[in-house]
Order: sequence, then C-alpha cells, then structure tokens
Amino acid sequence: MQNKKIHNKKTYRKLKTYKSLFSISFFMFLFFVSTAGLKAQNLFEPRIIIDSIIISGNNKTNRNVILRELKFNNNDTIFYDDIEQLLQKSKENLLNTPLFNFVEIDTTGTSDFHKNIKITVEERWYTWPILSLDPIDRNMNVWLKTKDISRINIGLGVEKYNFLGLNQKLSVKTTFGYGKNASISYTDMYLGNKRRHSLSFYASTINRKTIDYQIKEDKAQTIKLYDKYAISYNNASIAYKYRKKIYGSHLFLLNYKQYSIADTIFILNPEYLNGKDLKTSFFNLEYAYKYSKKDSRNYALVGNEFLFKINKHGLGIIKNSGINQLSFATEYANYTQIYKRIYFASKITAKKTFGNTDNFLFRTGLGYNDVLRGYEYYLINATGFALLNTDLKFQILKPGILSFNIKKVSKHKKINAGFKKFNKIPYAVYLNMFFDTGYADDISPTYSKDKNILVNSFLYSYGAGINIVTYYDVVLRFEYAVNNLKEGNFLLNFSAPF
Repeated sequence: MQNKKIHNKKTYRKLKTYKSLFSISFFMFLFFVSTAGLKAQNLFEPRIIIDSIIISGNNKTNRNVILRELKFNNNDTIFYDDIEQLLQKSKENLLNTPLFNFVEIDTTGTSDFHKNIKITVEERWYTWPILSLDPIDRNMNVWLKTKDISRINIGLGVEKYNFLGLNQKLSVKTTFGYGKNASISYTDMYLGNKRRHSLSFYASTINRKTIDYQIKEDKAQTIKLYDKYAISYNNASIAYKYRKKIYGSHLFLLNYKQYSIADTIFILNPEYLNGKDLKTSFFNLEYAYKYSKKDSRNYALVGNEFLFKINKHGLGIIKNSGINQLSFATEYANYTQIYKRIYFASKITAKKTFGNTDNFLFRTGLGYNDVLRGYEYYLINATGFALLNTDLKFQILKPGILSFNIKKVSKHKKINAGFKKFNKIPYAVYLNMFFDTGYADDISPTYSKDKNILVNSFLYSYGAGINIVTYYDVVLRFEYAVNNLKEGNFLLNFSAPF
C-alpha cells in the first residue's frame, strides 16, 4: 500500500513537470510565431535606398558638419513610413546648430525605391563686431529697477561663428566701465572627420570695482571702491567633449582660478573667499553629461533634455587654498504638445554642495542661473536647492517668415550677399502662463542672523506674459509675476525661461 502511494506521487510529479514544460514550450512557440510574423511583415514593408545626399547653400560650412547632424547616410535603406520623420529630425538638428537661418530637406528621384536627399541651407552671418552695453547687475530686471547708467560696462570685440567652416567659435572681447575685463575663447575644435571629439580653450581676466559682498534680508549688499579694485579674477580653462551620437555628449572641464580681494571686502565679509586670506588660487574639475532632444534649442515646444553635473572646487594640488567643495547638480526638462496650439513644459532642477560651504563667492543657490520668476530681485544662497518651473503656452501666431526685398546696396557682391542674410525674419508669438516653486536649504547661522527669511522656506510664484520668438535665437519675454510675498512685478527677459 505504501509503495503504491509512493508510485502515485512520482507519477503526479512527472505529470506536473510535463505540464510545465508543455506550457513553456507553447508560450515560446507563440512568441516565435508572433516575432516571425513581425519580421515577415517588415520584410514586405516598402523601403527606399538613399543613393546620394545633395547639399547646397553651404558656401562656408564644411559638408561633414552638415552630414554629422543627419539621421541617415548614403546608401542607407529606410522604411518608407519612416522617411518623413527622419527628414524632420535632421532639419531640427541642423537648425539647432548656430549655423543656419533656414533649412529645407526633400527627396528627389524618379524611382519609387531609390531617392536622393536634397538639403538646402541658408547660412547665418558669422562675423559679429561686439559693441555692447552690459549692466553689471546679475539680470536686466535688477538694473531696470535703478536705471543707473553708471552701472553699465561698454564691451568691444569680435565674435567669429563657424570659424574655418567647422562650426567652431572664436571670440575676443574687452570691457570698460565699472571694471576692466578681457577674454578670449576658442570652442568646439573637433578632432577627426567623425566629429566625435572636440577641445575648447578659454582665458579671461576680470577686475571689478563694484561687487556684491554679502546678502541681508535676501538681497545683495553692494559696495563700490573708487581707488582700487574690489576683486580681481583670472581664469584659464581647457575642455574636452565626447559626442558619439547626435543627442548625447560628455564634457570634462579643467579650470585654474585665481582670486584676490581688497582688504575692505575682507573686513565687511571675512568669509568672502576662504575665511583667512585676501588671495587664493585653486584648480577646478567638472564633468557633465547632457542629453538634448529638443525641436528648438532657443525655444523648445516638443522634446526633452537631461543634464547631470559634478563639480569639484579645489583638487588639493595647491596647498592652503582654503577651497574644498564638491557639488552635484541635475536638470530634466520636458516639452509636450497638448493640443493643436497648446504646449506644456516643465523643468526640475536640483543641486547639493558638500565640503567647505562657508565661502560666500562660491556658494550659490536660487537667483543666479536658476530663478523662480517673481524673485529676480532676491538672492537665496544655499548648500542645496530644488526648483520646479512650469509653462503653459498658447500659440497666438504660428511660426512664419516676414520677407523684405532688399535691393543692391553696394557694388560689392559680398556686401550685397551679407544684406540678403537679413531679408527674411522668422517670427512666432505665444501667450505664456507659468507656475514655479522651489526650496533652498541652508543651516548656516549667518543666514538667520542676517534676516534671510527665504532660505529654508517653500517658495512659489505665478504669472503670465507674451513671448516673441525671432531672429538669431532672440526671445523677447514680457511677463508679470507674483510671488508668495504678494509682490507683483513686470519683467523683461531676452531668452526662454528653460
């Protein structure tokens, strides 16, 4: 009897095993059939072969620069249903370089299965003499509050875009007024025809008689020295960028920085530099990964962008510099079309700093590069912060082109050709409604002592405005913002919020 029970148990286990094996085999069979079906379907889907890529209008731009931004190559075989999307993405990629005002991409050819890709570009004006009026304040709205002409620097120099036709930029600039500054930069010097590796160089010297030396009641305290510079700053840097594919890139940046401040600044704020010296110098190392897949780099409506950054101030190479900071920062922005003319965008930014965070000059938070609209007049220094920006846009005027018939203005062909680059002006107008919120964290006793109430507090703002998108990446933003201090302000800006 006992042997019979054991036999029945073994039989049951075998049946259970066979059942499991059958089930697995059956599902594997279904998966194979479905996969084979998809492959068979793809096998008979119409395709086209790209015989050649014809480019015109690139009088200065190297052909390889254009080919690098395309989503296809010569002799590629592409599904017929995918070609329109690939052409549109390639057009966006080319317009996202600072090289062209207009780009058209189309297919030509008599055969249904063999096509030529025709690309027509209209190049920008690449050489710009610099004659600028630069307010020393951190943004235009802070300067407009005082409208102090004496707080404007005069800039002179030249910027050469698309240098050597290789999408490189050479810039030389000097500034007079509240300070004497000089800078030179040479960016995106690509190595090799595949344009995956590039180097950039930058050097500057900055001398200012007016600086913000402290923050009290959440506003910058400013001082101007007449007989000497309040701060002098020298910087030299080299950057290496690796861009294997179109949308992602890795950046490694090495800086050498040298600072000196007047004794007056040290008396007003001993922690301005490192808490002990009037001078300091150190090396800075930064790594950044960026993935950007937006339809427009200056005013995105569809797409997304991600950034991760690590920054180390002070590498221990120079002893007794008093600078030792490690910061992590990340950003993510998403742009979506909700309906025909309605778009929504949001961006999350977060940053955290560790180490010696008492240095006033190197401690930043909200109000510098990362801003809650409505708080432009405030500075919120912190060791860490989180920020959310949101936009709801309604397209009042669809993107269009305003054309002018510019006749001959000179006997010289080059001058006439230059004026033709300005005879078509793109435009688009959007109604924008926004809501921003953020939190800046800081445990320093100095901040509470100086009555800085915005730190360690949840902040928010909301408002609306008109955005005008036009020539050469210019965005005019006229906005009215209200913050949670119940303050309302009209604001003027010259770039997209994010």
